[in-house]
Parts: sequence; C-alpha cells; structure tokens
Amino acid sequence: EFNGKLKEIAKKIPGNFIQIHQSYLINFDYIEECSYESVKMKNGDTIPISQSYRKSVRKQLAERVWRDRE
Repeated sequence: EFNGKLKEIAKKIPGNFIQIHQSYLINFDYIEECSYESVKMKNGDTIPISQSYRKSVRKQLAERVWRDRE
C-alpha cells in the first residue's frame, strides 16, 4: 500500500522501471510487447500508456533497445 505520488517514487528506483501512466510504473524486463497505446506484460496483462506519457515511453524504450544492442 502506498500513499503519495508515483512520480516521486519513479525518480528514486532503478533505471529499469518506467512510468507509463499516472497509476502505473512497470519493470522494463517484464515487457512482452509494446504498441502506441499499451504495453503487454509477460504475465499477459495489458496496461494502457496514457497520452501524456507516450512520447517519454517511446523515447525510453528506444534508448533501452539501443543500449542493449551495444
């Protein structure tokens, strides 16, 4: 249980977590696939990417993919 802003927690946790929505902070390592509007997790859950986070999520995912290729 947590009482506060997820955005504040996102600043303090490891880089493999990304915030995709005001209510969702996800671990990059558990993403199965990603579309423009949602992320499908390895456990089968589909989580929406809010409109205000879409640009940031795409940027973070691209950076992670390129970093992993090196």
